[in-house]
Amino acid sequence: STVADPNRELVTSLVRELLGLLQAEDPAVRLRAAHYFARTQLVGTWTGGIDQVREAVDDADPDDEVLAPLLQGLVRMDRLEDHHRFLRALTTSGDWRVRAVAAQALGTPRMLEVEGTRSALLEVTRTDPSYHVVQSAAVGLAEGPFAPRELVEEAAASLAAGTAQWRRQVPFVQLLGEMGREDEVLDWFDRLVDAGEPAAIVRAIQELQQIPSTAMGPAIMALADHEDDQVRAEVVSAVAENWFAWVATEEGISEVFQILAEAVHQGPGLAANRAARALAEPAFHSFGAVGELLEAEAARPASDVSGRTVLLRALGEAGDPLAEERLRDGLEEDDFRVRRAAARGLELLTGQAPAGLEIPAVERPVDPERLRAMGPRPRMVVETDGGEIVVVLAADEAPQTVTTLAEYIEAGHFDGVPFHRVIPNFVAQGGDVVFGDGSGTPGARLTSEFTQIPFVRGVVGMASSGKDTEGSQFFFTHSPQFHLDGAYTAFGWVESGEDAMDRIQPADRIVSVRWMPDPELGGR
Repeated sequence: STVADPNRELVTSLVRELLGLLQAEDPAVRLRAAHYFARTQLVGTWTGGIDQVREAVDDADPDDEVLAPLLQGLVRMDRLEDHHRFLRALTTSGDWRVRAVAAQALGTPRMLEVEGTRSALLEVTRTDPSYHVVQSAAVGLAEGPFAPRELVEEAAASLAAGTAQWRRQVPFVQLLGEMGREDEVLDWFDRLVDAGEPAAIVRAIQELQQIPSTAMGPAIMALADHEDDQVRAEVVSAVAENWFAWVATEEGISEVFQILAEAVHQGPGLAANRAARALAEPAFHSFGAVGELLEAEAARPASDVSGRTVLLRALGEAGDPLAEERLRDGLEEDDFRVRRAAARGLELLTGQAPAGLEIPAVERPVDPERLRAMGPRPRMVVETDGGEIVVVLAADEAPQTVTTLAEYIEAGHFDGVPFHRVIPNFVAQGGDVVFGDGSGTPGARLTSEFTQIPFVRGVVGMASSGKDTEGSQFFFTHSPQFHLDGAYTAFGWVESGEDAMDRIQPADRIVSVRWMPDPELGGR
């Protein structure tokens, strides 16, 4: 059409310019140009320039971070002609991000059939120092048309060797389970539980529930009374999501209900909150779920606002008229968050939103005294399971975000909270102080503060579901993510501890967080 033609010419011109910039002397320019080929949904716009992208790959140093986005672009083209490029990157690059992309590329069905691919990926699972690369290689091998016997035996031998290297063993758990070697998986899991490391148990539970076997259910449910709240919470989540595949009798459903009912009374805590949401399911109504929810809500202290709001919403979702009186009482509570949850519960229960309810606009003003005490460049020290990460905070550019996080830090809200979302070569995200799984929002939502900090490697940003919806969740970027610029609040960057950032795995925890004033304040 006459409208489309000028647009097509403009895009073609821009892509031609970006292809040329792949040979720019400035590495920052090359990196930004390469980002287009990794991210664009319009792959057809640069099909004609694929040889220029290949040339840039061939010319790049094996450790140049520009290789990662360039290889991502070639992955999307899915051409066997690029197999040797992926293999070379996997075996020669010193940058784990490049190796991870190469492992993902080689783990596709077409690439796996090329001679030497499986053996190269298998060697990576044995020797690569990065969990992310091992995970990418193992997933690729396991998801091919068939798992080679050598890989299966390697996985079995790894799990039999003990649990000290559990981080390297986790990628093989699902593979062995799907190959029918459940006994070996469960034996490893038992030994892991005996070792007692909560992060390892949580990560293992996440993998076990991916195995399509009823044998996994009893092993996981046996940990329902574990002493660690995060482990109990993971058990509750697994039970809530998989019970219908694990149990087939009324007696079995009753056992699941008892696990959830006991967990909901163990609050405040993550396990109790997750159990409340699960008990709202219709399958548990006949066992007395609404009565358990009412009893648990009545027993929660007034200070446990997040737990009470979860329970009130669950009462509404359960759809039982027995909950209506308590929900209406909740409309008179002092805390607006409780009133809001009660109103939402009533709307879910009755189909009508309560009229005349006063809920104040949720705003969190900047505390000027706290801001002055912090200075323009304070530090946030994040102790994780993998080590210490020191972050420079841009308090002058994102004052609301930084002062709010400082308040949460001082209250200890982040202590023990997991990293619930880790995507290799993208982000490691945690900080859900309500549920720990990415669905929680603490109190007031923050205003988006779009700073001038670009999302390069090691930048720290706030997670959100749209403008002005930030809460407490934050993420570290593994690599440049320029498409996030102007869409997410970037409020700091890693000053030291990038190696610890790279070691973060799903279910690893934020052990503790503290903040320190800007060193330039001179101790004031």
